[in-house]
Amino acid sequence: MREIARAPKTADISWPNWARLAKLKGTAADDPHFEPLRKAASAFARHPRLIENVECYIKTIFASAAESLKAYDDHKRKWGLIDFVDQERLALGLFTRPDLAPSLSERIESVYIDEFQDTSPLQLALFVALSQIAQTSAWVDDPKQAIYGFRGADPELITRVAPKIQKAMNGEGQTLGKNYRSRPRLVAFANDAFGETFMAMGRPEKSVRVEEVDRADLPDQRTPLNVWHLQGATIAARATALANGVKERLARAEEWRVAENGKSRPFAPGDIAILCATNQRCLEISGALASFSLKVALERGGLFGAPEVKLALAALRWCADQRDTLALAEMAHLLHAGDGQPEWFEASLEDGGHEALAALVPMAEDLRVVAKASVHKSPVEFADAVLMAGGVADAVRRWGDGPDRMLNLEALRALVAGYEDECKQDRAPSTVTGLCAWLAEQEGKQPASRARDAITILTYHRAKGLEWPMVILTDLERGQRNNPFGLHVMSDRAAKDIDWRDPLADRWLRLWPWPFGAQKKGVDLDVRAQNSPEGQEVARIEREERARVLYVGATRARDYLVLALPPTNGGFAWLDELKSASGGSAVAIPNTPATKMTINGVEHDVRVETLAPADPPVVETLSHDYASSVETAPVFEPLALRPSDAAEDKTARIVEEIDLGARLPFAGTPDMAQVGEAVHRFLAADDPAFPSDKRIALATRLLDVWGVAGLDARDVVTMSDRFRAFIAKKWPDGVLRREAPITHRIDGRTLSGRIDAVIETPAEIIVIDHKSFPGGRAQWQAQAEKYSGQLRLYGEALQAASDMPKQARLALHLPISGHVLVLGNTVNRSRGEGQEM
Repeated sequence: MREIARAPKTADISWPNWARLAKLKGTAADDPHFEPLRKAASAFARHPRLIENVECYIKTIFASAAESLKAYDDHKRKWGLIDFVDQERLALGLFTRPDLAPSLSERIESVYIDEFQDTSPLQLALFVALSQIAQTSAWVDDPKQAIYGFRGADPELITRVAPKIQKAMNGEGQTLGKNYRSRPRLVAFANDAFGETFMAMGRPEKSVRVEEVDRADLPDQRTPLNVWHLQGATIAARATALANGVKERLARAEEWRVAENGKSRPFAPGDIAILCATNQRCLEISGALASFSLKVALERGGLFGAPEVKLALAALRWCADQRDTLALAEMAHLLHAGDGQPEWFEASLEDGGHEALAALVPMAEDLRVVAKASVHKSPVEFADAVLMAGGVADAVRRWGDGPDRMLNLEALRALVAGYEDECKQDRAPSTVTGLCAWLAEQEGKQPASRARDAITILTYHRAKGLEWPMVILTDLERGQRNNPFGLHVMSDRAAKDIDWRDPLADRWLRLWPWPFGAQKKGVDLDVRAQNSPEGQEVARIEREERARVLYVGATRARDYLVLALPPTNGGFAWLDELKSASGGSAVAIPNTPATKMTINGVEHDVRVETLAPADPPVVETLSHDYASSVETAPVFEPLALRPSDAAEDKTARIVEEIDLGARLPFAGTPDMAQVGEAVHRFLAADDPAFPSDKRIALATRLLDVWGVAGLDARDVVTMSDRFRAFIAKKWPDGVLRREAPITHRIDGRTLSGRIDAVIETPAEIIVIDHKSFPGGRAQWQAQAEKYSGQLRLYGEALQAASDMPKQARLALHLPISGHVLVLGNTVNRSRGEGQEM
């Protein structure tokens, strides 16, 4: 009310605020005083200014749309471009020209149209024109699967005009009466569940019931119809129940036999498809399955967002133009394996940063060779060279999930081939630089996993035309939107009066904008619109579309169909829309331990089970094996081994403390993590051969970058000097390597990282880790235990990489405290399988 009271005049009060006033509530004592205000505010729905505003809005939207379409059309004409709708429209214009009919008739003998039920009105006019030119035509459709109304298809139109077209052309209609996909009892379920609903839509009985089935049940197959009651108070809990239920059934795969080449076998993850109403639900259920170590095949948008594709694109751009520092930095970033601020960030800030960045990209030299040899290569040949000879494919294989990553690179390569084809069609040159520009404008779709052990998760719409041995239907409680607002296609003709020769006649667009913002309920107009003839028509169209979508989902199953149902007091809205002969719900959901399910008055065998939520097992990678429900699920270690994740070693001991000098002073209480980042990078980048002022400038810049104000840059230089002096004195014949990259195989796992400092002598290898820990001697033992596991892993890798047997020594460098702590750990060489250094 305070917000509304600030309006200078009532005309400035927005319609959403009027709607809020009409629903204003007070305390029990004050509420009667609000009644006059509510009554006055409730008149907003019939206020003439609201009607004027809505009318003005509609006219403005259509005027803007008309101007936009004209500008779009002018642009296409100017540049000689056409879009997909233009192709349909122009083709229709050609096929309806009397002067071209004889010539076209000689060239077009037969017309075959598949998936006719998904036809738009414009496409219908085109098909009719084609059929009138051709000598013969065949139209194949299944109106029960017309589910693409959101793409412009008009199932009502097609249902009404198809018989008229057939009659006018003296055609003969045939109905395919045999099912070749599903088990007999699944076909019987579809007949009984959907038959009455489709007949109420005007479909003849012979077209909605399938009487013959090509398949037979195998002796060891259980009942194909299943009901799973999912327990759980939340959506997430029910998704967990479903995931746990799938995992348990896979563990008992012998109980679920599927047919293959006339024989039965236990079902596998790749036999299962879970259908969801929305992409968001697909993501939720896939996450639940993944938490139970079940691999999923989920088609995801954004091929170009995959890290392997990002790396490939950056490599392509850099090979095309080696001045592209951004592409080089992106490669360095993607290939960086350490924690904290990566080195490429500092390198990019240096003078001559391009070469510094290139030094951080292990495959830079290989890519340079590819670039020099690619002058006369086609874009596809160039891309192949970058991926293979350039080292991109090898690099991404080390990241794990190799098959899926290679599949994404193959999808990228297909796009490159598409660019070449497009250039050929346009008779335009295809160049490497043109390819990079073209790719920057594309949007890719990441293909679903092709792994046979992956459960497929997708929406009902995407499932059309596919099949699986087991199909699990979810979201069956999902209700209608019943929203008459928005944009709808209308016709001044009744469906029975549509002229099939001119299906676009008397069709128009109706726009009902919603003027009350977030105020969706209880504003009178919402109920009045839903109860209006237009609102009832929208509800009917949506209800019939939902029945067809559900039919598509249910008929994807070959061996088993599962209805996954959450707990609800309001029934299962989607299933309840399927009507029986008596007008009630066709499907009566049974509870455990029922073995029969009544569908339109007919009993069907069913297996009813209750699935409870369960805590997912604690694993860090996807499992490829399935354990019995009475056994402990196996836990697999991740393929990548991060040295920083190594466990503490309580047996670690400090065997020598080396004093490098006085403790370095710093003011205040700085963030020691930031201090560590700055110090670590200076020790990596510093060279005592640099002039003193340059070294101090470098230290100052790094301290500024990391926001360290309490440490003097000269002291940072001092800590580097005394560390170098210590090494020169302790190991005069040693070779110092800073930020040494290491890749090493240990017990089937891959260790990858960078070692702060390594000194190699003829007899030994010393691994040193810089730690900015400022604590005193009493806390050093705890630091030794904390980091000795990490140091030991590095020591093992370096020993395995050495051509000659060498002792590995481990040490911590505490630059703030001014000490080096030598640890007494013993390093074993025998665990390594292969390494790079």
